[in-house]
Amino acid sequence: MDYHVREICCVLGVRQKAEEKRASEKKRSKPRDKTMDGRAPATHAAAGAGGTEPNGGQQSMAQATHPLRLGAVRAAPARRPPSNHHIPVVRAREGGGGGGRRGRTTALVAAAVSKERASATGRAAEVVRDFYEGVNRRDLAAVAPLIAEGCVYEDLVFPRPMVGRDRVVGFFGEFMGSVSPDLRFVIDDISGEDPSAVGVTWHLEWKGRPFPFSRGCSFYRCQPDPNQQDRIQIVYGRDCVEPATKPGELALVRLCVCVCRSK
Repeated sequence: MDYHVREICCVLGVRQKAEEKRASEKKRSKPRDKTMDGRAPATHAAAGAGGTEPNGGQQSMAQATHPLRLGAVRAAPARRPPSNHHIPVVRAREGGGGGGRRGRTTALVAAAVSKERASATGRAAEVVRDFYEGVNRRDLAAVAPLIAEGCVYEDLVFPRPMVGRDRVVGFFGEFMGSVSPDLRFVIDDISGEDPSAVGVTWHLEWKGRPFPFSRGCSFYRCQPDPNQQDRIQIVYGRDCVEPATKPGELALVRLCVCVCRSK
């Protein structure tokens, strides 16, 4: 039995040496193979051809018949497709993100600004209303503070605008002295959305009855008084009054004639 084992070991040893020789020739012809971690593949040495060790026969046979083990190759981890779970999501906090005291402060500031804008918007329309009420009462003392020092007032019935508070107040004083106290302005509609610009449509009434050919529309621009910021004044006004004559299409003919002559 021992003899046969040694004979088998010798045969296997010769075969192993031949394989090692072929492997060394292959290494000379091409670069040495490496594993994924950079180390050369491990090989088991074959048993000695003579098998002189007393108990080395079976061990050499086991090593010779054991398949060659290459270095463990680590498989690269499979790449996973990007997932939404790894994308940071920024979510706004409720209450403006400030939270607590900061959120309440922001709300108070916003409310104050909104209240101030609403107040300024209402004050501009209120100034225009007070202006018409003062004219209806024939109260120049109430009308004068509503007109700015450098106010420009245009009545399209006149060829030139009136400039300055004294000139504008003087014009309305002449108007009050030349008409009946029963003739009054009645506001049909007034805008109040803009904090500085106000549009008005109006007509005249005499003893509560509409006066003929007395409809008109006016535009006013208001600004704070430079010397008193809490007081709003009229800095510009324009009146367009209904004409007593209704030329109709003749107005277009006259316009065309004027354009042709200007050429």
